[in-house]
Amino acid sequence: MSVASNAGTSTVTTPGPSGGERKKSIPYSKELEQRQKSWLKNINLLWREISNHKNGAMFMNPIKENIAPRYYEITIKNTAEFERDVLLMLTNSLIYNKEGTEVYQMALEMLEDVQEQIRVFKTADAYSSTGNAPKDTGHGLRRRSIVSDGGSIPGDADNA
Repeated sequence: MSVASNAGTSTVTTPGPSGGERKKSIPYSKELEQRQKSWLKNINLLWREISNHKNGAMFMNPIKENIAPRYYEITIKNTAEFERDVLLMLTNSLIYNKEGTEVYQMALEMLEDVQEQIRVFKTADAYSSTGNAPKDTGHGLRRRSIVSDGGSIPGDADNA
């Protein structure tokens, strides 16, 4: 995907279904850009808080590119996608670890805590903006940006 901006619009180029490219023009504004920057800052703070959970260490092993090609090219564009990825990581751990094991109990406790953290984040975000980052800006949270902070990415767990 690539993004180009000029004259009040952004053009987002994405791969088409048969190898060609699709282009989409979207309105661009400083307000959208500022809201996006604010959302990125806040969602990174939330991710840092989640990754610092007392049971978070078991999810801090980065995915290897050879196991999941293009994994780090995926972009999280809004709160709903972020929530989906984090909850998927934790529920996968519950599915793949036997009930009653230490890993299962740690993942269950973390899931409950994270659901509350996300609920609080969404409530605060709703008051400070429109509730989610702009969905059509073509900009989002790239997975590699979280890894560079020393954290992991939702879905990364050798134990999950």
